[in-house]
Amino acid sequence: MSGYTSDEQGFRHLLLNKAEDNVTIDEAVFMLGACASFASYLWRKHQAAASQ
Repeated sequence: MSGYTSDEQGFRHLLLNKAEDNVTIDEAVFMLGACASFASYLWRKHQAAASQ
């Protein structure tokens, strides 16, 4: 079954087998950095468009 928002197993993620859930801090740090970089890119694009 899939987990939905506020479910015990997770939120907005498909969790078929909790035993295979092996996300480490390395993956979490990578995703944080990737998302922060993308947000920074979008912010700069917005600022450049607004200044023209």
